Amino acid sequence: MAQVWARVPNSPTQKPAAFFLLNPEAPAFVPRTLAAAAPARMVIIINPIFDGYPPAMQHLAHKIAHLPADDQVYLAWLDVARAAHPSEYNTLASQMISIGVLCAHHTQSISKAAGRLVSDLMGSRGEDLFGIQLRDEAVNLFMAHWNKNGPWQTEDNVHSNEYLTSRGVNIAAFLGSLFSYDFVSGPTLQQCLYELASDSRTPHPRRLMALDALVTQAGKAFVTWDGGESSFRMGQRLMKRTEDGRGLVWAMDERSGYVINHLFMTLNEWGVTV
Repeated sequence: MAQVWARVPNSPTQKPAAFFLLNPEAPAFVPRTLAAAAPARMVIIINPIFDGYPPAMQHLAHKIAHLPADDQVYLAWLDVARAAHPSEYNTLASQMISIGVLCAHHTQSISKAAGRLVSDLMGSRGEDLFGIQLRDEAVNLFMAHWNKNGPWQTEDNVHSNEYLTSRGVNIAAFLGSLFSYDFVSGPTLQQCLYELASDSRTPHPRRLMALDALVTQAGKAFVTWDGGESSFRMGQRLMKRTEDGRGLVWAMDERSGYVINHLFMTLNEWGVTV
């Protein structure tokens, strides 16, 4: 099977266009607005599926500065959802997640659009089935990527700014954003944090970046849902010192030191002192 990316036009401001993942084997998922678009306004790119960015999208994802206005993103997905049968919501959820983790700029826009979709679909078809599908698939993707032997260990890092190129960091950011829109519960988020920061996991700069991205995107609710207990425990784990006592296990190089500093500053702004 192949992935199909549809280039959706923006307003006349000439901002970068959004790319929506379509399923060529399920025509119902092609929005009518896209199907009717003139060739000059839409570009279809077909690439083989593999675990990571589609080859032709790697550099494009790095360059995208913004998605279109939230309403434009949402209306495109609403058209897709209305054309789908509730039994196909798992495919819709997969497509939204694929876009949500494509690059760091997509996490909030896609999560927000998904939240509005849940509200609009409620009471019509599927009730909260779409929300359940999105949450379960996003959490499963996170756990599969970040487990001890997961793909996070072999990610290619070809650019200096890993927040735009690390699939694993983007997955973590997307999960945090889903939490901020009430898709993911506090206990589930805590489980994901433990997966990243437990003592049995090897400290690695990318794991630390994922922690920072997840917490930042989750927002202040990250520390309020349980009175700051889980965030405090996470901070305590990250404060573990080396055997000689002269440094932190999780901050063994300059990059890690910067990220952990940012993480602690964020927690401090939210009232958590480690």
